[in-house]
Amino acid sequence: MRRLRCTRRCGAGRARARRYCPRDAGGGARRTYVDKIDPLLILSQPRGGKTGHSIQLLERERVLLTAKSITDSARGGIGGALFVVGAPGLGKSSLLDAISHRVGPEFRVGRGTADPMEASLPFGLLDQALIGLGARAIFELKESDRGASDVRARSFYSLLRWFDRARSGPVLLALDDLHWADPDSLALLLFLCRRIRRLPVAVLATLRPWPSAADEVCARLVQAGQARLERLAPLSDRGTRSFLAARLGYSPPEIEVRRSARLCAGNPLLLEQVAASIERGEDLGRLAADEGGDGGKSAGDVSRSLLLTRFAGLPAAALRCIRAGSVLGTRFQMEIAVEMAGLEDAEIDASLEALQRSGLLRQLSGSWVEFVHPLFQQALYEDLAVARRARAHTEAFGCLVRRGRDAEAAEHAARGDLVESDQALAVLERAGRSAMRVGALMSAVTHLSAAADLAGARAKPDLLLALGEVLLAAGRLVDAIAVLERLEPHQNAGRYNAVERASAEARVAALRLIAHCHYGLGATDKASLAFTAALDLAGALGASAEVPVLLDHALACWITDGPAVALPLAEEACARAPASGSPARRARAVSGFVRLLAGDPSHLDDLAAAARAAQGGPVADLAELSYTWSAASGHALAAAFTERFDEAERAFRTGIEVADRIGAVEAMASLQMGYVYSTLLRLGRLPEALHTADKVSDLAEVVPLVELPAVFAHAYVLLLMDRLDESDAWCRRGETLAETRSDWWPTQWGWHVRGMRHLREGALDEAAEFYLRIEAETARQGIREPCLLPWARHAMAAHIRRGHAADAVRVIEWLERSAEGLPCRWPRIAAETGRGWLAEAAGDDGRAQACFEAALAHHDQVRLPLERVETLLAYGAFVRRAGRAVRARELLREALDLSERIGARWLARQAHEELAVAGGRRRRRDEQPQLTAQERRVADLAGSGLRNQDIAGQLCISTKTVEYHLQRVYAKLGINSRRYLIEMRARKGRATPSD
Repeated sequence: MRRLRCTRRCGAGRARARRYCPRDAGGGARRTYVDKIDPLLILSQPRGGKTGHSIQLLERERVLLTAKSITDSARGGIGGALFVVGAPGLGKSSLLDAISHRVGPEFRVGRGTADPMEASLPFGLLDQALIGLGARAIFELKESDRGASDVRARSFYSLLRWFDRARSGPVLLALDDLHWADPDSLALLLFLCRRIRRLPVAVLATLRPWPSAADEVCARLVQAGQARLERLAPLSDRGTRSFLAARLGYSPPEIEVRRSARLCAGNPLLLEQVAASIERGEDLGRLAADEGGDGGKSAGDVSRSLLLTRFAGLPAAALRCIRAGSVLGTRFQMEIAVEMAGLEDAEIDASLEALQRSGLLRQLSGSWVEFVHPLFQQALYEDLAVARRARAHTEAFGCLVRRGRDAEAAEHAARGDLVESDQALAVLERAGRSAMRVGALMSAVTHLSAAADLAGARAKPDLLLALGEVLLAAGRLVDAIAVLERLEPHQNAGRYNAVERASAEARVAALRLIAHCHYGLGATDKASLAFTAALDLAGALGASAEVPVLLDHALACWITDGPAVALPLAEEACARAPASGSPARRARAVSGFVRLLAGDPSHLDDLAAAARAAQGGPVADLAELSYTWSAASGHALAAAFTERFDEAERAFRTGIEVADRIGAVEAMASLQMGYVYSTLLRLGRLPEALHTADKVSDLAEVVPLVELPAVFAHAYVLLLMDRLDESDAWCRRGETLAETRSDWWPTQWGWHVRGMRHLREGALDEAAEFYLRIEAETARQGIREPCLLPWARHAMAAHIRRGHAADAVRVIEWLERSAEGLPCRWPRIAAETGRGWLAEAAGDDGRAQACFEAALAHHDQVRLPLERVETLLAYGAFVRRAGRAVRARELLREALDLSERIGARWLARQAHEELAVAGGRRRRRDEQPQLTAQERRVADLAGSGLRNQDIAGQLCISTKTVEYHLQRVYAKLGINSRRYLIEMRARKGRATPSD
């Protein structure tokens, strides 16, 4: 072992530290760690020798095989994760060492080891591992105008992007003592492991079952099939015997083996201490007698006693020094421990010499040392009296603060007795704000909460605002409201009320955050009250304060209540905004966007002007994004809704590229989601839409506002691709999420998917119910832009087929009124199709044909391939029913070709069925009597249990025609009731392919 070093200068008074530069101190330097070696790494060695790197892992073959499987897959480009769980001292670190050495030179290995005294260091564990891989900039401190949630999303996305782009070879992330990891590292690890399969990355992590946070993360990943788990068992008696023989250099007597097994319960670290006791000639019988029995020691006490015996021979000064080190953690700088222990200059060298000879510490880089095993640190730390422990943390706090290491000092401030310390309060707040700036929300919550509790009634408004923001970003909405309400006046203001010191600006900011919290909880009435209160306060501050509140409220309302509520707020913002400048431009842009949703495109020029201005400062524009909206995104959506798809494509791609470059993850995910719904789907680019929705889903964990839209986008695309079971699964997932969300737009997309499926399967009442629900919400919200969600065509089909013409007429009239002021053609296409269906139902085939032809003429002026297929299907089916089979086949073949070309297999299947009915087939002589295509459709629907009127509604024929076809089916098949059709369908469903 290298000589232990201390940078304290003897005779120079106060110790001078070798400077450590953590992230929050503005530096990039990190200490480097050598691998832990623990006693399970055994091979033949000289008597009394120490364990070495030429290793044989006793009774760990299964874990090594599992790890090999994970790393082999990563070598082939398929990532995976393995978590090894075991009690302290079972050799988890040894396994990590062994696997890290065995993976081969093609792997880049990033190693990180958690420490209990770094449990609130932002991304402390993963930062160690990533720096070892050369990823230094992911968690660096940056000043940002974006909120805490977007900064966190940026950090998570940056990691995913780094792995995605750094494909020079496979990577092993080797993480030790995960149970001590900071919560932000755990959250980021969970995020990575859920997406790791497409990356050449193997994650290998070791942990104890307690503390439970890490174990719970492992359980979630294993349950979801995203990781594997191995639990280490203690050594068997045979393993104990082999261990002692290898450690001692001879086979010990059986009585010593049995005593050792009873004392150590197969724990290799404790066996190492027993071996050392045997070498020193100590009596194992005495230790064994101390265990159990009346008044005897517990197994835990015996384990602690075995560990503490290693410290028994140390001089008093050295013992004080290493006790101070145990307070600092498993790794520490020796000069800090020397300072805390209060060693005289004359005692330092002798103490370091004694600690070096003890073998309890290992030298790292510089003046850093670490305990050879965390259990030694734990035993020594727990042996301190509670009061002495608290004083030691206070001493550690002071030493670290003097060295500018706030993040580490904050942990000691929380554990020490620093209730009246202004310095502790300042350090905790600085550490919390530093954590916020790197997106470490959990660490920020820990430090800022501790600061607020420590301050009590002295808490400053900016501290409470920061804590409220980070609690909101972390999803702890109720806690955020409780903190932020401390800035509001109450009749009985208690010690936690800070309103006396809160400025009007701070109270406005608090009320806006409270409103966001209430929206997140679904309490829209309370959110509106908070926004109103914020506006009242902002009135005394002028338009610069009023306009952001109004716009914030308007953008929140359009998500929850639609333009009916949002438009008056946006117009009021325009009225209060100054005549020129950024606030005025943004107010007019928001107003123009909401007006479009309400059916008024007259202010689109304002939106386009704001988007052009944003091109000069895209970072600022995207930083302002809230509730999925910015000038860039608003312009792109408006261009798509008004069918200017080339312009929309350019706007979306530019915005997404800028957001990706600057790490504005919320903006990027929102733009991608808008791109899917408004452009890719309408242009029939289904594979691209599905791929983009997959990418958005990858980010939903850190950008929750896009989760529900991404879910229903999957459901819709997969339905069109005829992957019905997958579509249904996504729908169910979305419906569960929607129970706790108030986002009407994605929820209505889910209703639309359900309605389409029911309509296709002949469940007309169920389909109509979904569309009546969408129609009612559309009216309540004041939406007059039908392209926002193209539900109207299918709603009319459901109403007409079930004989409710009045409902269809109402939808048609809404489409026609909306189309009067809009430049888009889809509302006209849908209205003409509905008029055609109504004319056919009334027996006016000439009128019906004219309507369908008019719909196709509109199609010729706009690219809407999916909608064109729907129109061709409707027109072709009408022409077939009118008896013009040749024209029907032309229309239906075009529908089939187009749907197959864009990958809409669900629509292609419908076109194929209609085409078969229109064309018929000639029967071969050797075939049994065949059903016509229409007879097969009727028989299949009857066999599924549908009533005659349901079959008639689905096929757009009369009930008498259904009865006619069934009679012909019965005659051809030699049966006399539909019961046989049901039985035949059931047998067909059970048949194997060979049948």
